[in-house]
Order: sequence, then structure tokens, then C-alpha cells
Amino acid sequence: MEDFILKGFDRSPYRDRIRLHIGDALKVVPGLGLEFDMIFLDGEKREYPEYYESLLQYLRPGGYMIADNTLWDGHVVDKEYDSDPQTIAVRKFNDTVRADERVEVAMIPIRDGLTIIRKK
Repeated sequence: MEDFILKGFDRSPYRDRIRLHIGDALKVVPGLGLEFDMIFLDGEKREYPEYYESLLQYLRPGGYMIADNTLWDGHVVDKEYDSDPQTIAVRKFNDTVRADERVEVAMIPIRDGLTIIRKK
């Protein structure tokens, strides 16, 4: 997808301000020494809880984390997936975010679920 992404960046009036980093966010982000206004989370579902806890510290107050696939094709409410590791992790992510007083949350039930998280 890198070539596709770079073509879009090249068309942007902000192309000189865009930096693409490819790799495991849990390893790449801490080494950047940056804070973010927005983080889009769409990674390995089993690692969603870890991504959330790790990446939230790099999100500025008032910033947004947008997490994709948080309804996980309806599996999060289907008992048949109670032992599926990916479903368990997405459920844990959803429960963690919902209970976290550091953030405000809205889940949008479009496609596979989109959760918008605003850091207070």
C-alpha cells in the first residue's frame, strides 16, 4: 500500500509536512519523540488493548484516536466467538476505552465499527 499512500500524499497541499513511518507502531512511535493530534488505529486485533495504552500517551489533550473494526463483524456480541483471541482482544479494548476516564468515546456502528476517542 506504500505506493498508493505516497501518491495521495503527493497530491496534498501539505505534502512537505507529511512523514510516512512503516512498522510496528508499538516500536516506531516511542522513538519519534512526537505528540499527535490524531491517531488512526487499524492493526493486529489481538494487540488493540496494548496499542491503546501505549499510544494514548502520545496523543495530545483534545486529540483523537480513531479505532477501526471495533464491532468486529458483530463478533463482539456473539457468544460463539467467546474463545476467539481476536474477538476477546477487541472486547477488552472496547471495555477498556469505555471505562477510561481520561477519554470521551463515541462508537459509530458503520461497516465493521468505528470508535472515536477524544483525550480529555
